[in-house]
Amino acid sequence: MATATASDGTPLAIIGDDVHTAIVWDLSGIQHLPTFTGHSANVQAVATAVLPDGTSLAITAGDDRTVIVRDLATGARLHALTGHFDRVTGVSTFTAPDGSPLGVTRSDDLPTLVWNLITGEPDQVVAGFSEESAVLRADPALQRAPAILTIRPDQTVVAWALATGEHSFCTLIGLTGRIAEVWTFAAPDGMALVVTACYDGTVMVWDLTTGERLHTLAGHDYEVVEMVTVVASNGAPLALTISPDRTAIAWDLRSGHMVDRCFLPHEPKALSVTAHGMLVGYGPEVAYFAFDFL
Repeated sequence: MATATASDGTPLAIIGDDVHTAIVWDLSGIQHLPTFTGHSANVQAVATAVLPDGTSLAITAGDDRTVIVRDLATGARLHALTGHFDRVTGVSTFTAPDGSPLGVTRSDDLPTLVWNLITGEPDQVVAGFSEESAVLRADPALQRAPAILTIRPDQTVVAWALATGEHSFCTLIGLTGRIAEVWTFAAPDGMALVVTACYDGTVMVWDLTTGERLHTLAGHDYEVVEMVTVVASNGAPLALTISPDRTAIAWDLRSGHMVDRCFLPHEPKALSVTAHGMLVGYGPEVAYFAFDFL
């Protein structure tokens, strides 16, 4: 799931589904807007971005090996990003140091592609590793050094700097279990954190610089399928996680303590965060949960 703001200020959410479309929701009244079509298989991932001229973009990626870039307001297709040879399972967007909006796509074919969203052309190729460990997150973990993270089979985190293409290594000390997802976060005090989720339900917080494990977050009965990070109103770095156990948990990443837990009516599929709450996707439907600590 991804969120954006329309040109008139309307808050929007976009969520992929298993009937080859992406659904857009108007969050001001929780109503359904026109659906994005164009994929020939399931939509696995969505993201949003903003061009330098203010145009809001919606990016969808699917099992048809294609990534489509659209004008969010009109739904018009701007680019079809082709280059992967297997299904595209993840897409993230952020701004390069020179101000260019970039898209980063992950696929089961292993190499990670970086795209210029203005031109629709590939910008970089980041080498992948084994299929089991191709769990990256494209995220500006440190504002001074936006990077893509990949994890090798030996549990080494590789940070690939977007500005230079150079990479650095950090071994996560004491990591066990097969990793399902990895996220990055820059804490308010400047510390770069890595959060890993394994298929056994274990979630761990690490210092990206040293590889030291800071916390183990225990609370879910099954694996974490999605997580977002946010800074609370009191300045605390938080993580929100969802799981097939039908719970959503808010964690304080400094202390490792649980801040809040929500019991969900259905098995969650996607997660996003707004200014004052959390959006949970159940297939094509979304639900909003307000939190007083955001």
